[in-house]
Amino acid sequence: MVKNTGAVHMNTRESFGVSIVIPAYNEEQGIRETLEEVESIASNLHIPTEVIIVNDGSLDRTAEIVSEFSFVTLVSHPINIGYGNTLKTGIVYARFDWICIFDSDGTYPIDQIPRLLKEMENGFDMVIGQRSNTHDHDVLLKRISRWLFVKFASVLSGHSIVDPNSGLRIFKKSMVLEFWGYLCGTFSFTTGLTVIAFQKPYFVKFLPISYRKRKGKSKVNHFFDSMLAIQLILQGISYYNPFKVIILIANFLIFGIGLPAMVLASIGVHTLSLYYLAVTCTLTIVFALAIVSFVIRASVRDIHNDGRHKRGRLEQKGTVFHPVDRTSSVKNTP
Repeated sequence: MVKNTGAVHMNTRESFGVSIVIPAYNEEQGIRETLEEVESIASNLHIPTEVIIVNDGSLDRTAEIVSEFSFVTLVSHPINIGYGNTLKTGIVYARFDWICIFDSDGTYPIDQIPRLLKEMENGFDMVIGQRSNTHDHDVLLKRISRWLFVKFASVLSGHSIVDPNSGLRIFKKSMVLEFWGYLCGTFSFTTGLTVIAFQKPYFVKFLPISYRKRKGKSKVNHFFDSMLAIQLILQGISYYNPFKVIILIANFLIFGIGLPAMVLASIGVHTLSLYYLAVTCTLTIVFALAIVSFVIRASVRDIHNDGRHKRGRLEQKGTVFHPVDRTSSVKNTP
């Protein structure tokens, strides 16, 4: 048992290999099956591999079940601090330069990891599993909102982002460290990472995968997390390509404020027209000031030195799967 009593500092001693980081919060229904599949896949990969489970303050038997698997490095939060923060903890402990993430609820086909790794070897900085069958699981309202969200992200970013928030992906650790201060601690972590990666730009590829029905109850608040994701998209684009946000505001001033106010005035509703102008212009100014304040704050933040993550406790040492000697065990050093 190794306990960490102080702040956790980023492990920068990277080497070639892949660190599989799996966030888990109350996933006792599916975590055992997931880890059994992970062990089978990791032991057959052709590059060194480690598996890190980050238990985000689970109240069920998640940590107990994970501790039965000796090849896993288990990191536990004393309380729940969110999906994005959980991934950040795993990245802190990761020793390899490629990070593979997916959920522990059985929704992602992790047998597709070798396909993603092959594309990383072709020179991509991030390979994302594109969920090609979400319409089979979504109700009509969610299907419409997902389509609108994808279109919003694609139009603002100027790239075809077919699945911005997919939870199955492999990316370079160095890329995440560059964006560390901009990535949020909630379910919108993956959305922010996708949008910002396209703005730099990094080499990103989508690979179609089949999405499964989850085991257990979903923890996603679709409305709240969608609003936060939209905010992150606007922030990322305003920082790396502010001209697009200026164009967005200008179009809203013309078509969302000017034209409706003119129509109201032309039909004789002058008072309502004035109220509409006052309210919408005020909201637009507030929005613009918020964007400006974010750009200023982001410009002076040294995200390259923002490599600390203060929560987490290392509970169990794990195994590195090596392509030649499958049985060798390498001890972690926190």
